[in-house]
Amino acid sequence: MKIVSWNIASNNQEGNIDKFFEAYKADIYCLQEVSLPLLTFIRRKLPEYYTLVSHDFIQYSKTYYLVTLLKNTIKVVDSNEFPLNGQKKSAIQHFLDWDEARTFHFAECVIN
Repeated sequence: MKIVSWNIASNNQEGNIDKFFEAYKADIYCLQEVSLPLLTFIRRKLPEYYTLVSHDFIQYSKTYYLVTLLKNTIKVVDSNEFPLNGQKKSAIQHFLDWDEARTFHFAECVIN
């Protein structure tokens, strides 16, 4: 089983993402800082993956997501998202107009 994690960040183009998925061909991808246009592209590009999405953060009114992709041969039994509370905003987050969504998501899976 191959599991790959990647902080995509907002400056990646669809061509770079194509190359990434072609190079790794993972069973599970854990992606951070995924913009909505990239999320839409990824869902179209990889329909054979179950997609689990939760909010990562908001900066300058633009939302970014945490995305877990599980190959459809992996049976997802349960999945959920819940907030992580009690964390405070740092000075740099105030300066950059950056709000952490502070969410956690999980997927309970059965792998044959």
